[in-house]
Amino acid sequence: MKDFSFPKTARLLKRAEFLRVQNNGRRVHGSTLMLFIRPARASNARPRLGITVTTKIHKRSHIRNRIKRSIREAFRHHQHNLKRGIELVVSARPECVTLLPHQLRGDFIAILSHAGLMLRGDPTIESLGSGGHRYEGGRGRRNEEVGLRMRPRSRPPART
Repeated sequence: MKDFSFPKTARLLKRAEFLRVQNNGRRVHGSTLMLFIRPARASNARPRLGITVTTKIHKRSHIRNRIKRSIREAFRHHQHNLKRGIELVVSARPECVTLLPHQLRGDFIAILSHAGLMLRGDPTIESLGSGGHRYEGGRGRRNEEVGLRMRPRSRPPART
């Protein structure tokens, strides 16, 4: 059975590790994410991931944490389909704030596939595409985009 954990050995933890990948790695640009790729020192080591979401993206920490959680979750589920011996740094772009979590995961998987890091075809890559729905904040806007209509709240009859 596959282990879907995300232990410390699968993470980039130190600033020097992030900078080494960002300065010496290959860049792959996506519409919502930028991926930096660098070969690891051990060619057979498991893939390692680092995520950066700066305050430039959004000043609220819970929004930045939601973005990081979505990317981490996608990596956790697909780490066994990635090439071994690579280090990745994912840098979020401002456009990713408006995406729903499943769309952000789809964009992450798509950029990995575009970079040629996936070992074999994964059926979830096609099913996790962005789909054109963007989260604009607030329930009303999201419901209008997916075709749901909100009924006005009915008021109880006035007492006389």
